[in-house]
Amino acid sequence: MITATLLLVHSTDEEAFWGLVAIIERILPEGYFTPDLIASRADQRVLKRLVRELCPRVHVYLQRLGVDLEAITFNWFLSVFTDCLPAEVPHSCPFSLDSVGTY
Repeated sequence: MITATLLLVHSTDEEAFWGLVAIIERILPEGYFTPDLIASRADQRVLKRLVRELCPRVHVYLQRLGVDLEAITFNWFLSVFTDCLPAEVPHSCPFSLDSVGTY
């Protein structure tokens, strides 16, 4: 999904490739896309803790419903939110795919 978004944003395949390299090597934590997904799983633990501490009513509600927050949000993090936001949103963020410069 990240690659598809980059291909839409950049005019050439090479620019999209170097944009992807920049995201993986400069922005995401080390180990984000390793086979064990250790950094990705750490993000999920942080999210769960933040929801529990900052949004306790939401936490309790999700628990009551038996909703596993990680099952919903894990893909969002892996795709850097490109698959769950409207197409114009990633381009309007201060850190956007447009500003990921060439490597």
